[in-house]
Amino acid sequence: MRWKACAITVLLVVAGCGGKAPLGLVQTIAPPVWADPNCPPPDKDPLPGGEQVTRGSIPDGFATTWVLRCRTEVREIQGKGEWTIQIAERSDTNAQELVDQLRRPSDGPTASACTMELVVPPYFLLVDAAGRAVLPQVPVDSCGKPRIEARKALEALPFRTIAETPVVQVQSQQSMDAGCSESYKDLIAIEASSAEPGPATPIWRTAVGAIGVCVYETQQEVGKFVAGHTIRDDAAKSLLAALDNAVPAAVCTAQHTKFALLSVPGEATSVVVELDGCRRLLRPDQTVGQLDESVIAMIRTT
Repeated sequence: MRWKACAITVLLVVAGCGGKAPLGLVQTIAPPVWADPNCPPPDKDPLPGGEQVTRGSIPDGFATTWVLRCRTEVREIQGKGEWTIQIAERSDTNAQELVDQLRRPSDGPTASACTMELVVPPYFLLVDAAGRAVLPQVPVDSCGKPRIEARKALEALPFRTIAETPVVQVQSQQSMDAGCSESYKDLIAIEASSAEPGPATPIWRTAVGAIGVCVYETQQEVGKFVAGHTIRDDAAKSLLAALDNAVPAAVCTAQHTKFALLSVPGEATSVVVELDGCRRLLRPDQTVGQLDESVIAMIRTT
């Protein structure tokens, strides 16, 4: 496996800045929340720890012997594409500094301006020698955010990985090998109705030796990747000539079920072609050209 992303210890959702602390975010003492000393089932929540998680106080006399932390990463698995991986980590320690920080009371709200990031603690449990696990509250600062001292104490623990579970495939190996994204907006369905039919015009200004083809099956204006290939050399030149010479699109209301995204190395622009239905071409200048079955066959060629 090749690492794709760094560890995630807090979730930030940027909403703006310059507001006052939201009064409702100030933490109150709650009863202990007991939990199973494992990460939540990944099919229910691959990234546990959001605002929906109920947390509580650390019981008096509770003696931590180890800490469980659950997080996710996007990672490439050799031959299987990219996946979201749920990672369970364990730190065998009494975590005294962390516990001390967690037992601190929250600050009252400030009258000063606060930034408005939403900082969500990761999902972590304190576990005692009997295997009882508690899901602790994290005290908040005067801006209603989990106190940074507690977050730093958690991050400083010597965690080791005890389990890794692939949860959701982000990108298939086939789309990665083809250089295509796993999904793509069906731009021709979204924009063709408002785009104007346009006369024959060059698509790309530079010499073209290869054209990448990503084929998608349309699903409510979003295409799902089904195949990809590259058209090269003389075949690429023939296809480019056909695209450049496409006449203005005819009036047509037939719906397409598949479309292709065509791109060339070194060019920022791409074109979208309906592979059935009206067989139209959406150019980078947002004009629509008409293709026939012979050109569609050239695009389908692998």
